[in-house]
Amino acid sequence: MRHFFLILLMATALIVQPACIWKRWSKGPPSEERQYDIYGTVESISSDLLIVDTKEGRHKFMFGPASVKGSTTYEQGQIVHVLYKKLDGENIVTLVVKKVN
Repeated sequence: MRHFFLILLMATALIVQPACIWKRWSKGPPSEERQYDIYGTVESISSDLLIVDTKEGRHKFMFGPASVKGSTTYEQGQIVHVLYKKLDGENIVTLVVKKVN
């Protein structure tokens, strides 16, 4: 009887463990580790905030200590490519560059 429970426990572990690993892999990395990107037109920019108008609407991005600006100047109406991460409900810029035609 003891062998039956041992076999049942091992069978359950073999069935459940791969399912848990597959579920973890299929979701991808957590949202804090994902990098997103978007193209749009600069509506306004300051030292800590970037507002971009896109096809999907207006988006607000915060500049953090690790944010990289690909140019020293951005003007209203400039088309930009923004790479960002989501952290605590905020969109944090990782890189912003002017779009070159």
